[in-house]
Amino acid sequence: MMNLTDLIALGTLISATLIVVQLINKPKYLFNLGLIAAGASLLFFIKTLPASAAPEYHFAALAANDTMSQEQADLEEDLKVNPGGGHYTGLEYPERINPNKLLGDQEIQNKVESMSDPKVIVAVTNGSVRLTGRAKDKYEAHDLVENVKKIPGVREVTFDFSLENIT
Repeated sequence: MMNLTDLIALGTLISATLIVVQLINKPKYLFNLGLIAAGASLLFFIKTLPASAAPEYHFAALAANDTMSQEQADLEEDLKVNPGGGHYTGLEYPERINPNKLLGDQEIQNKVESMSDPKVIVAVTNGSVRLTGRAKDKYEAHDLVENVKKIPGVREVTFDFSLENIT
């Protein structure tokens, strides 16, 4: 099946060919210009073919599912801590967003600030929560992120914590 790029390339090639045919009985410079346009179109068409020859399957997505094994979850959690163990960073999304019970940004911010330590700075924009500051350890930071994800209206949580206790 031809995609949009193929159709544009083919249309350009046909147009250039028609122009060359119309210019056959015209002055030589116009004919040469049409020939150059046809050649450029042909080159463009040929260069797009290999890219469009690949099937449009996303094999990684076909094998993916929404569940992770405990081992995968543990590995992912370990990746959020930098090699020295002093920072816990990442980006997470809530499981589901219920459009009927969404809180506004200020309500989300107030709720997050009430459940977090004063050493945590909270910023909320369009349901995106940014958490920065200090946490006792990665478990405390993880618990805060999980609790923030449960707040209605939160679309994503970006976090960057400096850890006081490296475990």
